[in-house]
Amino acid sequence: PVFFIVRIRFFFIQNWEDIAPIRHAMEIKSGDRIFTIASCGANAMTLLLDDPADVVALDLSIPQLHLAKLQAACIKHLTHQEFIDFAGVDRENVKPEERVRIYKEIRKALAPDVREFWDSMKSEIEFGVIHCGTFDTIFRNAAEDMVYVALDKRDIKTFLGMGDDIEEQANFFEEVINTKHWRKAMYRRAYNQLKDFDNSIIPDVDYGTLFYRRMVDIYKSIPMKENHFAEYFFTGGYSGKYKLREYLQEENFATLKDRIGRMQWVHGELTDWLAKYPSTQQPKFDGICVSNIADWLSLANHNAAIESAAKISNPGGRIVFWNLKGMPKYWPSEMINKTIKVEHELEASATLLDRSPIWEPLRVATVL
Repeated sequence: PVFFIVRIRFFFIQNWEDIAPIRHAMEIKSGDRIFTIASCGANAMTLLLDDPADVVALDLSIPQLHLAKLQAACIKHLTHQEFIDFAGVDRENVKPEERVRIYKEIRKALAPDVREFWDSMKSEIEFGVIHCGTFDTIFRNAAEDMVYVALDKRDIKTFLGMGDDIEEQANFFEEVINTKHWRKAMYRRAYNQLKDFDNSIIPDVDYGTLFYRRMVDIYKSIPMKENHFAEYFFTGGYSGKYKLREYLQEENFATLKDRIGRMQWVHGELTDWLAKYPSTQQPKFDGICVSNIADWLSLANHNAAIESAAKISNPGGRIVFWNLKGMPKYWPSEMINKTIKVEHELEASATLLDRSPIWEPLRVATVL
């Protein structure tokens, strides 16, 4: 396929944090009240599979919220096949005109501001909305310009279908995939992924090596056919032949459709919103996921956000967060064993489930 960069207004059009470790660590119970970062809506909506009473999803970015609301409307009003066709699964085999047709079916179900936004985004709709973010474009271009040059497409297809025999998969990775050309491609992708970040935020570390080492661990231990991150990294898309992201999977669609009304999309800045939440006199939360927002916060604001999160959590509630590899943050020391209990075993077991090579181990704590 020929990839091209479309007009970009989104930074993250997909969640590049793995929802599996988050669900494992949060241990959501039926009827729980959950707070999370909205981002594109994918991970936030996936939490509905664990039957919370409601999920409050916050984001500072209006376009990200518009994307989340669009996808929620798709789940509510479309069939599963229409949803994945519209979103961009098996993108090359669905005509752009078909995605526009599907959008016209649901546009009246969107709030006026969301509808106005997406009416102006015809090229993104034609291309497939889950492919139009900054990171997604980098990964697509890497697959076309680097991975497809470094590896034989037939070997990629074989590798992506593996997982029934982990030892066989690990051997295939070492003997066929892990070549010097592929390693060079991965280092180049890491550079392109982070070159435009604010250098005052991103530390001067060897991200190529950090990401590569984590990829080796993942590709030799987690079934490839269940790793949607790997399919996108290797091919620049989702064929529909392998395991899709949880919110795109057909077996989850009816449940999400039934529960999508439990989502609450909120615009706001994290530290300010958490600090002011007690004044709203709304119920506390049983689980809080602040994703990797801490990467963009000073240490003082990170600590303040964690302290505020604990204050608005019920006893026994879980707080989880990620950090980009190379820039870890931790729990405020004054909170440990006083306000929160760090769940070291859960952190370790969650790491074993993480299919994305980008992050430090998930941080997990229980509110006392």
